Amino acid sequence: MSSTALVLVWDVEPIPLPTDALQRLVRCAIGSKGKVVCLVTDDQGIRSLNRDHRGIDRPTDVLSFPSTGPTRGQVGDLALSLETASRQAKARGVSLEREVASLIVHGALHLVGFDDETEADRERMLAEMNRCLAEAGYEPDADWHTMDLAVTA
Repeated sequence: MSSTALVLVWDVEPIPLPTDALQRLVRCAIGSKGKVVCLVTDDQGIRSLNRDHRGIDRPTDVLSFPSTGPTRGQVGDLALSLETASRQAKARGVSLEREVASLIVHGALHLVGFDDETEADRERMLAEMNRCLAEAGYEPDADWHTMDLAVTA
């Protein structure tokens, strides 16, 4: 198995991100299960995916698409809106890099079965997110939550 845990595919102008830290972050989240491909897009791109796959016609922060069937080591795909991540980073008072890291680990944990539909599930997922963030060199955030419901189309 390759040591690459995360492959970024840019549908927008790339920004500098600490690839080593993001690799460690995703490896922590998915273990040795394989790799994750993440499409980094804009609000228009993620809105189309959200509409087509979830029937929700508005942008969101991150979408997770677990692999089904034979995958050649791919755990699944993520799509992340850099525009939404930027707004959320500003609202949280954190760097864009930090918000992207949180969204990537959040999405990767969904790929391996974590959920955040109930309070107990959210707490368990947040604890795992923070463990992985710390392992990758990021400051944990006990108050992190998805803000996508606050984002308007």
